[in-house]
Amino acid sequence: MPPDIASRIAEITALLQAEFRASGETLADALPDCRRRLPRRLRAEADFLAEIEPLAAHPRLARQLDLARAEAASTAVHTYLSRLNRGRRRVDLLLTVLGSVAFGLLVMLILMVLVLRWRGAI
Repeated sequence: MPPDIASRIAEITALLQAEFRASGETLADALPDCRRRLPRRLRAEADFLAEIEPLAAHPRLARQLDLARAEAASTAVHTYLSRLNRGRRRVDLLLTVLGSVAFGLLVMLILMVLVLRWRGAI
């Protein structure tokens, strides 16, 4: 297998470890920790890369691999992982939680006004 694909798989493993705090030195070991955080299409591509990673070490088996698919899969996964921004995800999570709390408070306020009006206090 060309060192380009092997190095791309190593970069993808390093990105998974950095962005999702995945453990494991190989891609196959790192994928279970962050499997649900990847989109479905990219999960299949990452699984394919994890499947061919050990075959790359064997010279005869490496010649039998689909290099075009491996290159496309590594490019897709690498592009997705390099675009992630941990700070942006934290801000989005904070805004989602604050929005949910604000909506809950608004619903409670409306219910309280309706109950007070129904009982004749307002």
